[in-house]
Amino acid sequence: MEIDYRKLAYYRTKVHIFKSQNDIRTMLQKFNLQGIRFTEYQNIGVIEFILLKNNKELMFRFKYDLPESEPLKKQVFRMLFHYLKNRFMAIEFGLITIEKEFLQELVLKLPNGLTSTIKEIMGKRALELQYNDLKDLEG
Repeated sequence: MEIDYRKLAYYRTKVHIFKSQNDIRTMLQKFNLQGIRFTEYQNIGVIEFILLKNNKELMFRFKYDLPESEPLKKQVFRMLFHYLKNRFMAIEFGLITIEKEFLQELVLKLPNGLTSTIKEIMGKRALELQYNDLKDLEG
């Protein structure tokens, strides 16, 4: 699906990518998240962060598509800031915990040694589940 960025929020934003990244980093740090990292490869962006919970490190990896042009990247990063801000507002209001809000982005180590998020592992399979498939989960 081709995205028409001109019709979306934050089109022609003047906010630089580094400002949006810094705003995201500040927000994550407010919730005591650590190991914050931004990565870009080809047209994929990644934000990673770690939550220390019960002496265990829970790593979360959030992936998103990035357009090639700098102005559109600015737009995407500004949208990401506001998107994540809304998710953290729900956490702040006590509607949900960080672990539950970002469960699909939780990184798991696979038997082959690679890592993947729950969304990457279960995404399509979960959407194809039927009601009868779920009765084994009761209990």
